Amino acid sequence: MKKLFMVFLFTPVLAFCQRPKDPPVSQSVQGSIVIPPLMSLSVTAMDDQTITMRNMEEMSFGRSIPSFYKLKVKSNKPWSLNVRADNKNFSPSPMGSNNFPTSTLYLKESTESNYTSLSNIPNTIIRSSNNKIENDYLIDLKIGSSLNYNGGNYFANLIFTIGP
Repeated sequence: MKKLFMVFLFTPVLAFCQRPKDPPVSQSVQGSIVIPPLMSLSVTAMDDQTITMRNMEEMSFGRSIPSFYKLKVKSNKPWSLNVRADNKNFSPSPMGSNNFPTSTLYLKESTESNYTSLSNIPNTIIRSSNNKIENDYLIDLKIGSSLNYNGGNYFANLIFTIGP
């Protein structure tokens, strides 16, 4: 009984003699994460890139080719897609005309209704319209009337550019 009494007698003293807990020490560190802008473009011709005007009606009124190009755009920020020809005129074969303008080519995104005429100045044909990182588009091609130009082969280099 004597031992039990001493435990009860010293217990309050031990509790009273304990040191208070040290307050926590903290320090903040500021950091940053750099996410570089991502922009990538892939252009694929869906068919043979040689386009033949097959009859007088197509030579008179032009020819439309749906889904001529497939574009894959990857971007983590808003973008616009521009296209231009490297010259104002097609490069002719020896039989062709030197003045066959690239502006007789028209492009549009397949779900749109209005074509954009090609030139050697960049023209916007698509702007980002959603928050997806990856987007696929089909581009329709239209060739205007070619009656005013000599028969022959004509060549053009189209330049697609993606930018902010």
